[in-house]
Amino acid sequence: MKNYGARSWGLALGCSLMATIVAGCSGSSQDADAGASVEGTLQAVIVGNADLLGAHFEYFLEDTQGAWTRLLFDEHPEWLHSEGGHEHLVLPGQEQVDTTGQQTLRVTGVVDGTSVHVSGVEVLSSAPSDAANIPQALIANSPRKVAVILANFTDNTSQPITPAAALALVFGGTQSSNAYFKEMSFGIRSLVGKLAPAGDVFGWYTIAPSTSPCDYSTWGAAARAAAQAAGVDLTGYDHIIHYFPTTVSCSWSGVGQVPGKYTWINGAGSQTISHELGHNFGSHHASSLSCTDAGVRVPISATCTANEYGNPFDVMGRGYRHMTVFNKGRVKFLEPENTTTVAADGSFTVAPLEQKSTQTQALRIPINTTSAYYVEFRQSFGFDNFTTTSSVVNGVLITRAPISYTTLDRPVLLDMVPSTTSFNDAALTVGKTFSDATAHISVTLNSISATGATLSVDMP
Repeated sequence: MKNYGARSWGLALGCSLMATIVAGCSGSSQDADAGASVEGTLQAVIVGNADLLGAHFEYFLEDTQGAWTRLLFDEHPEWLHSEGGHEHLVLPGQEQVDTTGQQTLRVTGVVDGTSVHVSGVEVLSSAPSDAANIPQALIANSPRKVAVILANFTDNTSQPITPAAALALVFGGTQSSNAYFKEMSFGIRSLVGKLAPAGDVFGWYTIAPSTSPCDYSTWGAAARAAAQAAGVDLTGYDHIIHYFPTTVSCSWSGVGQVPGKYTWINGAGSQTISHELGHNFGSHHASSLSCTDAGVRVPISATCTANEYGNPFDVMGRGYRHMTVFNKGRVKFLEPENTTTVAADGSFTVAPLEQKSTQTQALRIPINTTSAYYVEFRQSFGFDNFTTTSSVVNGVLITRAPISYTTLDRPVLLDMVPSTTSFNDAALTVGKTFSDATAHISVTLNSISATGATLSVDMP
């Protein structure tokens, strides 16, 4: 979904299964000021629309007081470049940057309330963010302190869940976000409270803004202010989840900063919360790729269409499953030995993705200097509760993604069974070969067992 003009120019990206990313509010003057400037740290937000199967980035400046100013571009700026179907923010005097880098900017233009119509940008300082420099190494044991703020509106004072239910959604239930990330990170990443290890939930608070229009940044600022007015100290939290009753003015079920601290949940459950926290941790979406050759569906060709949330085997797509290997590597849940890069023809064994291993779990096959195919093997375990007859546990999944985990982009799942339009059967099964004639790459699945999948790879 691209909604330019009066809104903002943004990246053609996306958010969750029905999700998105961050916004905030600013301390700018409420009256339009044509000669004003605003300084702050650049923040990126992915706003998605599940119905339109698309999403885009929105940009903000965060000042030293934590207030957010939305950046609006009434004309396409020369430093917003399109490449390969994506738009990239390339700041003046710099090479292309990860949108999550710690860029301190001075923006000039027409300031109107909590937004600025941008006419110029000056880079005051630049430092790489943690997510822009992700090493291929497992993170240290790192519980994240999380606060959940429940807030409703003057024109909708409903309380669709109790604080206890919210605690279960995020921290305590068997399908909670905490349970999900503990499993997917092999026990490294957990969600806890600052005040209570079992989690912190505050509210309900009724905030002054109405439910329309969908101004999630202002809602979040008001919710935090209400919690603080009630005596809640929000300092020291790694993540703050703003939870609102379902609001039809918003086309998404969740919004999350990439990477960052804030998520906004539109009356949704643990799957959406986990998706948005995945954005906070630095992950993009998990997409799928439908390709045709002379009108016939094939696994790969020069004519392909991406579905933003099309991967059914990844929480960053449309399933409450383990992240695909690229996303898992990007958020630092893989050790260096878990990724093997193919340099020549050979036979390789890939261990199941779901449990801790010292073996290869991500087989990376370079296509060129910037992109690669990734082969992964799934078996039934925990959130990956597949049946024994499921295609995914009887084959391997092949995705295309950046060659480096440090690149913020969407891994796209290829369909190894193009005779159907479903991606639930997308796995390459035993005895079958995937070939990319242009890249001169072929992958044959020779055998599988409970402990691994054995493949032959031919390289140019």
